[in-house]
Amino acid sequence: MPKGTLSRDATRLANNRIGFGARMRLTDKIDLAAEISDGSLGRAGYLEFGYRPSEGTITTVGYRLDPLRGLDSSSFSGRDRGSLVFASTSRVNDRWSYTTESTYSAFGTSPALTSSYGVTYTPNQRWSYDGLIQYGASEEGTNGRLTRRGVSLAVRYAEENVKAGLRGEYRSDRSSRPANQLDRTTWLAAGYFETRVSEDWRFVSAIDAVISNSDQSSFRDGRYVEAKLGYAWRPVANDDLNALFSYTYLYDMPGADQVNIDGNQNGDRQRSHILNAALSWKVSPTWTIGAKYGYRYRQSADRFTAAFTTSEAHLAVLRADYHVVHNWDVMAEARMLYSPRSRVRETAALVGVYRHFGNNLRVGGGYLWGRVSDDMRRIEPAKSGLFINITSQF
Repeated sequence: MPKGTLSRDATRLANNRIGFGARMRLTDKIDLAAEISDGSLGRAGYLEFGYRPSEGTITTVGYRLDPLRGLDSSSFSGRDRGSLVFASTSRVNDRWSYTTESTYSAFGTSPALTSSYGVTYTPNQRWSYDGLIQYGASEEGTNGRLTRRGVSLAVRYAEENVKAGLRGEYRSDRSSRPANQLDRTTWLAAGYFETRVSEDWRFVSAIDAVISNSDQSSFRDGRYVEAKLGYAWRPVANDDLNALFSYTYLYDMPGADQVNIDGNQNGDRQRSHILNAALSWKVSPTWTIGAKYGYRYRQSADRFTAAFTTSEAHLAVLRADYHVVHNWDVMAEARMLYSPRSRVRETAALVGVYRHFGNNLRVGGGYLWGRVSDDMRRIEPAKSGLFINITSQF
């Protein structure tokens, strides 16, 4: 399993790596999974034993080592010795099951121990309820001891024409030092609702929200809300033609030490309204063509200012897919982004090759010319060059 870095800029490290992994059943009750690799960023590994004393019950003991953890942290010091994970899942009866997990992380000068306990109640085939409590503590060097407590509740409903779910979580971080910037209270919510309006039309919706309040200053407070509404047209009489109309509202207001939608800790904030319309037509067993139009109205500002700038953008995409042989596809796409207020027009094109693994996984790669992204939520433009893409569905 080799991996190499073909190109990079001065802000990124090369990640050249080679390794192998295996998964096997040692006995009727014991499983083993292992993976090891080495490269320019250091060693990585994964080892897990699973024990199944009875049907519906499994206990696992695992060890993980990831060299990227230290690089992704802005305050890491010392040596990362990995994490030990102890977990157990057991089904009490047809309605009740519970899970437990404890993780010890030897993360340099900030070791942490986290435990979680959850229960699932399924009274019938339509309804399911989940509850989880979490407790953890870590040493934060000179900043003292950080304690985290959390609780989450979730409910799911599913039948032939309706699927819905809602999860809420409360999390409290407290430091042993009273005037510490790590003190924070966070509320999280995620939900979805899907229904078949008719034989040909489906309504889909989803929302994700994070409200994070710091004890230090309002500059450290974070707000993130992303709400989506969509209408999908999938005619029963002609399933070769599909269409999707969607609206997205994005409110991305990260705090001083938080990342924005691009994963950038110093990136801009934004309030955006995005409309998308996409059409796909299977012309023949081997050819599929598609088109997409997107419109975005955005107000954005630097991280520490309140001076928002308004912008608009129109996105047009044309795409063609060719089914070469069994499980293999080749695609080509042309993109154009136009900003009417600045009168700037940008173009891009890409080609790719994909392979299907079953009905739920597609893996491929290709090359992008230009810097136009088909995701209008992003503030930073797409990076031209080689890309790898993995798509899955359940």
